[in-house]
Amino acid sequence: MTVTNAWSSGTSMPVLSGCGAGAVLNGQFYVIGGYNGTVHIDSVHVYNPTTNVWSVAPSLLTPRAGLAAVVLDETIYAIGGGNTGGLQTANEAFTPPPSAPPGVIGDLNGDEKVNVLDVIRLVGMIIGRIASPAPGSADFAVADVNGDETINIQDVVQMITSILRIEE
Repeated sequence: MTVTNAWSSGTSMPVLSGCGAGAVLNGQFYVIGGYNGTVHIDSVHVYNPTTNVWSVAPSLLTPRAGLAAVVLDETIYAIGGGNTGGLQTANEAFTPPPSAPPGVIGDLNGDEKVNVLDVIRLVGMIIGRIASPAPGSADFAVADVNGDETINIQDVVQMITSILRIEE
């Protein structure tokens, strides 16, 4: 994504979310927790402005919105916030591994980009020709492109839409 003295569009977030926290670490922007209009979420999505690609990181232990996030000594701290249980005092820390960036959402073959080969693999999972990853696994999070906890045709549509935006 080119940065100029004007607003420009990058790749949209893969999930609907508001009231989450943001933090920058190692040149990547982390969007932590939030509220999707129905439930408080525990997801953590990572945006790489160099590649204009979103990826996933391990989820929070406590789903919440309205939390604070700070970075100190290569660690992201997610503090406070609230969920249906009320205000939270949770203080969670996440230190990304230095050599293994989070997986690129939609990159099913591990080549760190999303293309037609990934679409074919996802369709194979949906129709049962290729084994689907176990729910809750990191591979499942990469295949669940739209973040709705299901691998289905909507993920294919989201993936194709993202590919077409990148090619423009």
